[in-house]
Amino acid sequence: SDVCSSDLVTELEVSLPAGVAAGGLPQRFEFSEQQVVQFEEDGVIMIKGGLKPWVEFLTAVTEHQIEHPHVWSLVGRMSGLYDYIQRNTWMTNDGFRDFLYYSPLGHIISQLGRTPEVRVSTDMLLVNPNKGFGWHQDNQNGPIDFPDAIRWWVAMDKCGENDFGAPEYLLGSHKNTTVHNEAVFVTLDSGDLP
Repeated sequence: SDVCSSDLVTELEVSLPAGVAAGGLPQRFEFSEQQVVQFEEDGVIMIKGGLKPWVEFLTAVTEHQIEHPHVWSLVGRMSGLYDYIQRNTWMTNDGFRDFLYYSPLGHIISQLGRTPEVRVSTDMLLVNPNKGFGWHQDNQNGPIDFPDAIRWWVAMDKCGENDFGAPEYLLGSHKNTTVHNEAVFVTLDSGDLP
């Protein structure tokens, strides 16, 4: 099972969540103005249950991807940082594509960004990190400026059990003006982060 698939798209036999129809409209998830303002101030928001109906689907799709690794995952898997890592999984796996098409994720992001249109530039499937990561800023935007990007994270497992798996965010760090955009690892006493 460690042989990489040469097919560009992996066909899946996984049913969409109840009430979701292929070819139909994406789901919606409404926010209050107060939540959007809080996101703009803090730079992060936790949306409890916003994608819960999709967890079982995403878990099955992820398991399928691991069992049928794509060639794009090879370099990431060789790094040893994750059990499985692949960028742009939605381009090679119909299940991740369907999640982006039909889940409420696009509606959630459009509200938070106060924009009628959302375009995905990069997605990453990260399974079981094997090493802890220190404080860092994600910077895999491609040709997109930080202010024009919103990052999202979908937890498929319970986070925080045994002090593992729960990310911490430095509230307001998106307003930082002194840590360079291309810096990855940072210290909390850098520039205006404190």
